[in-house]
Amino acid sequence: MVRVFGQTLLGFAVALVASGTGTAQNQAFDEGVKLYRLGKSAEALAMFEQVLADDPSHEQAFEVWRKTDQAVWQALLVRNDEISKIAQHLLTMATLGNKERSRDGDAIDALVEQATSGDYGERSKAQMQLNADHGEFAVPALVAKLGDADDDQGQIYAMQALERMARTATLPLVQAMSSSDDRTRRNVAAVLFQISDERAAAAMAAAASGDSSDSVRMTAQRAIVAIGRAGSAADLHMADARQYLSRSGVRPGERSDVVWGFDGDQLVYADAPAAVYHLELAKNSAHAALELAPGSDAARALLARAYLAEAAAITESLAANPDDESLAGWADQVHALRMMAVATGLGTVRAAVADAIAAGMTATAVTGIELLAGLENQNTVGNSPLVPALSSQDSRIAYAAALAVAAAGGGAVVPAAARVVDNLGRAVTEEAIMTIKVIDRSPATERAVMNAGFQRGFQHSVSASAVGAMDDIYSAPVDVVVISETLPDARPEAIIGLIRGDSRMSNTKILMVAADTDAASETFGDRVDGFIEGPLSSDNLKSAVEEALSGVEPGVRRARADRVAVMASGALAQLAGSVDLQPALANLAAQLDRDDAVAVPAAQAIGGGGNMNQVPALMAALGSDTASLDVKVACADAAGEIFARAGVPDQSIIDQLMAIVTSGADQALRLAAVGALGKASLGADAEASLLKALRVAPQAGMDG
Repeated sequence: MVRVFGQTLLGFAVALVASGTGTAQNQAFDEGVKLYRLGKSAEALAMFEQVLADDPSHEQAFEVWRKTDQAVWQALLVRNDEISKIAQHLLTMATLGNKERSRDGDAIDALVEQATSGDYGERSKAQMQLNADHGEFAVPALVAKLGDADDDQGQIYAMQALERMARTATLPLVQAMSSSDDRTRRNVAAVLFQISDERAAAAMAAAASGDSSDSVRMTAQRAIVAIGRAGSAADLHMADARQYLSRSGVRPGERSDVVWGFDGDQLVYADAPAAVYHLELAKNSAHAALELAPGSDAARALLARAYLAEAAAITESLAANPDDESLAGWADQVHALRMMAVATGLGTVRAAVADAIAAGMTATAVTGIELLAGLENQNTVGNSPLVPALSSQDSRIAYAAALAVAAAGGGAVVPAAARVVDNLGRAVTEEAIMTIKVIDRSPATERAVMNAGFQRGFQHSVSASAVGAMDDIYSAPVDVVVISETLPDARPEAIIGLIRGDSRMSNTKILMVAADTDAASETFGDRVDGFIEGPLSSDNLKSAVEEALSGVEPGVRRARADRVAVMASGALAQLAGSVDLQPALANLAAQLDRDDAVAVPAAQAIGGGGNMNQVPALMAALGSDTASLDVKVACADAAGEIFARAGVPDQSIIDQLMAIVTSGADQALRLAAVGALGKASLGADAEASLLKALRVAPQAGMDG
């Protein structure tokens, strides 16, 4: 079979679809392609930049994509220059503008009949329309043609139509290799040979070594050579799973809305929102690897990590955007995803957590750590990855590990107790934070960010790579993204488009560092929330971020931070008495003015492991006009516990408690104050005063 398209634009017989005058974006893009074909790269770049300057909508970008042959996109994307960056950006925009390609089965079937007919003009037009209007959803009908033993010519034309789709057809074709029909598998392998997509390597390796048909094995072997990826099928599936977990396995513009499978000897698809699409692919690859190598610990750990990652992604995404309709039906799956991870075994979950930490997958690691809290016990936790995780520089991981170790210990002495207490002591101070991601390759930028002097409540990080930064942002959306107008591996338009196109980041502020802010403002307009005159400095960064966040409430992050603080103070209260809480006591004392959910267990922890140094903070809370009754009672009880251990309190403290006892305060608080005094070594005079104050006189007689 002859390849339909060459590897460069000069190899195209027909590059663009003739469709009238088209939009301004279509015309500029067409002209850019023509100029590039003539070797006029600079002029072509100018035309492509004009397309961007017109600020096309997602729908307009899709129209450009729809009217341009897929081979054009392939040739533009393989370049490593400004033209390829523009092509990637437009392709991403087009994908966002075409959330739902037509899945009309009747329309697809009619076009497939035309696309496999004997009339060249009709066939070519139908193949183009199948690709443009239906994309991957046309693959099942075309695959059915590949197995039609009564229509040899139709098989060839169906293969041509699939080759024209190129990478769009790869993932459903990979699933079609599960067909029970030898002819179908052979023809699918032949198409994948022509497309030479690296994502098909694992399936081709499996077919080359294990297919029952000689012709399928031979064709698959040729495909492996063309693709250029060596290794066993299991190893290639595991490599794919790792890439999908890091998102690098999904090229810009190639994210679909569905994932493919093979059931009942036919292709089927299931919807997959953006937050989980790459993770569904990772799960598929990990399952395939484990099926080929059931004894592989690495494959099992990848499978567990994929399930943990999807559980984390659903939870995080819905927390950030509870109204996300695309994920609304996925919330119920979180429990099942966690159960699947647990089913792989304690050792596997441990390995998955360690791998997630090493890969920088914070949300995935935390989800796995939370599972380990219930799987580990006093006898096993010492050998768990939870212990090294206590020293993580990522506070979310360090805090989660401390909570898990404390839970596994059941309140008894735990491994690395000092580190656990230190982490929990810091965790109780957690409050809502605003996160800042700066994308710039300049070495001076990191210094500027570090010296900006952001106060408590801000967290910031710097990425030299735009691709790496987006991986971080997709894992955990941030409040502010600061972008340099010049990036090493993407155009700022692409980053802006990805952020603005993701519902989870609807509230993310975008700031741009530009040499000429007026010119940048004209170019980017209201797609950017503010401009910073370069070079970036500590002062102009801080002022721009504070202005952008003025009046913005942390919202979801406040709930998360409060949850961490509540759990940490509760864990410390449980550990009190068996573990030295000294490293955490000052932080616990500083939380007594917070909401009851944090302040009450903080007081209880102080009572269990505190000393006289914390009593003034307890007394301050007792005298507060804003503290609740529950907090005051907890503080009085805590003071009593300390008195029982430490002896005589200062007279001023005795006087304050006596004032409460003799006041008209709530009976529960008065009783707690009496209890505190009763546990102290007051001395004879003070005890006599207390008893006198509490003397209960008989009630006056009443007339009969």
